[in-house]
Amino acid sequence: MSTLTIMEQKTFVSYKTVEESNLLELLQQWFVMPSDTSETYVYGVMNDQVAIGRYYNQQLWMGHAQSWDVKELKSIEDVKQLRELRIFNVDQELRALRVGQQFRLRLLQDNHSHASASDDQHDQVNLSDQAELSGDFEQSGPQTWSSLDEKHKLWGSADVSKSKLNDIQEHKWTPLVAARGTRLYFPGELKQGAQKAVQIRNYIDFNPVANGLGTYTPIYRFIDERFVDFVDCD
Repeated sequence: MSTLTIMEQKTFVSYKTVEESNLLELLQQWFVMPSDTSETYVYGVMNDQVAIGRYYNQQLWMGHAQSWDVKELKSIEDVKQLRELRIFNVDQELRALRVGQQFRLRLLQDNHSHASASDDQHDQVNLSDQAELSGDFEQSGPQTWSSLDEKHKLWGSADVSKSKLNDIQEHKWTPLVAARGTRLYFPGELKQGAQKAVQIRNYIDFNPVANGLGTYTPIYRFIDERFVDFVDCD
């Protein structure tokens, strides 16, 4: 049985609302700063399917499992099909959630809990630069929360008989197929029968204050959650 570990996390939170016609422009601005430590992945909920993919060469590529095809998210017609979009790596996640003809954006950026004072200053300078490049997000400043990571299995196992190389990306994509009919096109080369999971980080706020008799306050509450990485399924 795996052990759940709660860690203290300093997290920068930013918000913005954009028209659907401006979404791709803002995403391109934000993605001038991909993570240096991991792949940047994409998760999209569309009108007719769920698609996962990756950020590559300053472009968003989505795996369409219905046709086993890889397509770039690049036009307003593509955006009109989106209900939700998450772009994430180990450092941060930008989530776009459709509300009518607009998208509500939320950017979470994590810092390591053991950062020194000089590291904190450096991180805040980076955040300021990122806010300018990402379209003047409204920032709530650094929040100190507890975090809990867990794995959620993706439906399906790798079927390498349908794997193929995407000519533009020069990366193999592997179908994940479940007996119940669920299909995902995974952005990576997997062995036959392999299974993947998405690592999810939950942000928790603990309440250390003891209340008097007759007053109820939750001991803790979940603030938010984000995707971190795609990992092997144990």
